[in-house]
Amino acid sequence: MKHLAICSILLLVVGTVVPAQGIETLNPSHDTFIDQYGPNNINGTKSAICVRNMYGSGARWELDGLFKFDIHSIPKGAAIAAAKLYVYYYRWHDTNPKGRTLTCHRITSTWDEKSVNWNTRPKYDTVSTSGAPVPASYTWMSWDVAVDVRDFVNGTKTNHGWQIMDLKKWGTVNIPMMYFYSREFTSLRPYLEIALPTHLAVSGSPRPGGTVTFGLTAVNDKGLAYQVGSSFGTGPIPIDSREILLSVDPLLLVSLSGALPGIFEKYTGFIDAQGKAGAALKIPGHQGLIGLKIHTAFVTLSGSAPSGVKSISNTFSLSIMK
Repeated sequence: MKHLAICSILLLVVGTVVPAQGIETLNPSHDTFIDQYGPNNINGTKSAICVRNMYGSGARWELDGLFKFDIHSIPKGAAIAAAKLYVYYYRWHDTNPKGRTLTCHRITSTWDEKSVNWNTRPKYDTVSTSGAPVPASYTWMSWDVAVDVRDFVNGTKTNHGWQIMDLKKWGTVNIPMMYFYSREFTSLRPYLEIALPTHLAVSGSPRPGGTVTFGLTAVNDKGLAYQVGSSFGTGPIPIDSREILLSVDPLLLVSLSGALPGIFEKYTGFIDAQGKAGAALKIPGHQGLIGLKIHTAFVTLSGSAPSGVKSISNTFSLSIMK
């Protein structure tokens, strides 16, 4: 049987365990805008992100929004059903931009919101990932970035985030200017929404002597074998052609080998006709475990898939409480 591949924390539960929904929502690790007219300006601490076309009465007016997200919590090899970048459009200036298409471009070099400006702007793919029209009223705008996220998760491209641009030439005065909230604003912050078709829900008591129950939903993997494992700590561990970004420890190893059936129940089996599977983790009744974090995930197995692993669930992490 293949070893379980787990990546870093997606959800940390303190106290009562709550269900994971299969939709992972991430806020930016960095966001800012770069200003052609003010090429030395650093805007990473501002609560607004501005976008504008270059061409007015001259060609020096461009404003571009930059967004970057830490997606290390998504397991390497995970199936990405969908991914969208959301930003909240809250104001326009000079001319109403209704209907103008803003394009989203994959950034291809490093940048940091604390230092980036127009003169140090990162490189980007001139072919857009997707586009979205500016709405008639203030609301969320979104761009489909699933292709890029799949590449980031699989390691075929490096994640430097995205740049939002208005590339449609204006060519006169009063260029439409769009304002979006940044991560520094008090609410309505940008976010990246990633949908995982294989996901994990959890319930129970994360206390010494308690039992935590895991339920897997994998509607595309009906009838396939599955396995589940848990770990303490941080990694990485190379296993097969994949990685576990968690340290080697006895709980992970024995839960996969079957040496400690008192810790895990039903940690291997077959997904049923409804796409469901489950397992239960019995936490040993030792007070010394209080405060430790446990990380758990499922994989479904298929001999025809690379490395025999077809799908990887989200990772669920919890703290053992008093």
